[in-house]
Amino acid sequence: MQAMDIPRIDPVEPARFERDYRRPRRPVVMRGLVGEDELRHWSFDAIAAADRDLAVATHATRAGAVTADARRGIRTELRALAELLAQLGGGAPPSLYMMARLQDLPAAWRARIATPVYCADAPWLTSKVWLSPAGTVTLTHRDAADNLHLQLLGSKRFTLFDPSERASLYPNSLFSSVPHGCKVDPEAPDLLRYPRFRDARAERAELAPGDGIYIPRGTWHHVRTTMDSLSVNFWWARGARLPLVAGAALFKRLRRIG
Repeated sequence: MQAMDIPRIDPVEPARFERDYRRPRRPVVMRGLVGEDELRHWSFDAIAAADRDLAVATHATRAGAVTADARRGIRTELRALAELLAQLGGGAPPSLYMMARLQDLPAAWRARIATPVYCADAPWLTSKVWLSPAGTVTLTHRDAADNLHLQLLGSKRFTLFDPSERASLYPNSLFSSVPHGCKVDPEAPDLLRYPRFRDARAERAELAPGDGIYIPRGTWHHVRTTMDSLSVNFWWARGARLPLVAGAALFKRLRRIG
């Protein structure tokens, strides 16, 4: 696999973002997309003091990786936030990963998270908040909607593959428990089983607090939490893609894919 750095820019006007990145489906990292005023509201200590008993949606992980059940997909369970916070700063592989819908979190959380201007007026928009200990991994997958992922605390490493790299990633069957995922682990590829991955081309970026990464619709992405992390993402769709994205979201809910 060959990996290049994803371009990093300062935030741009919405019209330029639409012209230069969303329409041509070009990934980009915008540094400082989350302002200092918003970032200063967040700390793991403050979350623990205010919401340690809050029940949040979590995925169980295996050696840190979000792993699907062969028949039931990626299972979600409500767990006390304190259980997840207890794994921060530890050396052992984490076993929980929070992925809560923003609308399900307390009003204080929603008030501190601003929707980016690039998608604020989209007719279809949904958002999740992700809290993950260092070492958490989301395996390679893709989404039907455009995605803007904002880092609030800690850091994450994103590895992206263009849709044209599909054959090199050995996608899962539509009837698998994770039909939008693939078989290759880019961090430890089995080149005997998946030899085409040797020639795959990727783009990579590590997000620090305040950074936002745009992941175009259909782009394969793998995510590793490199430091205890809190982040939020926004998926959105407009125009002719809206029915497709809404249908894909319904399909995922029915299949309990997450």
